[in-house]
Amino acid sequence: MVYGLGNQMLKSLFFLANFALFLFGCLLFAFSLWANLDQNFSRNLHDFAQQTKLDGKFIDEIAEYQAALWVLVAIGALLLVVGFLGCCGAACESAVLLTLFGAILLILSLIELYILFMMFTNRTELLDSVYKAFLDSAKTADGRRNLKPIQTALNCCGATLSTQQTYKSEGLCPDQLAKANACYAVVAAKVGSNDVLVCAILVLFVQLVAMLFSSTLSNAFRSHFVYSPIGQR
Repeated sequence: MVYGLGNQMLKSLFFLANFALFLFGCLLFAFSLWANLDQNFSRNLHDFAQQTKLDGKFIDEIAEYQAALWVLVAIGALLLVVGFLGCCGAACESAVLLTLFGAILLILSLIELYILFMMFTNRTELLDSVYKAFLDSAKTADGRRNLKPIQTALNCCGATLSTQQTYKSEGLCPDQLAKANACYAVVAAKVGSNDVLVCAILVLFVQLVAMLFSSTLSNAFRSHFVYSPIGQR
């Protein structure tokens, strides 16, 4: 066991945080994978919804857009791996696992910094690309249907202002969504605001703290091994 009350408390907090992250990643990965691979997903989900009294409309939206859940599979797998490395690294006092944990977070942080840099230095080009992608998606019926998860998440209607009426006529903007702005306008407003920057800075700060904690614990574990009676044999 690592010496020092501070190191022991840090180890416990680090373990609990990563164990929670691991469990969340497992649930997200398992549910998303099941949703994509199970041919009877819709029927099984309706049965589950009846037992747990979930909102049936929400269940229908998930069942209709199974393909979009592949993104959640990747996110769940990433959270699972990161949580596993951090959790086992702290529990087993393994400097190797904690080093891998820190390396993955470092790579993710660099990728996020690059995306942020490109987003804010090439904001005009980015919005032009998004506008073209939205226009292309509105040309086919499948493309228009595949936009619905984005509409629900952003509370918007239609790809662009010029194609919004097509979405309304096909019933793809039900209820209050019919009065909402076009999705491109919402995306452009969010990119132009500082909300994305603030959220990204918070995420990077959390990742930086996690890397510092993993580095501190890794050094403590190495020092304990070197100076313990077992390490001297």
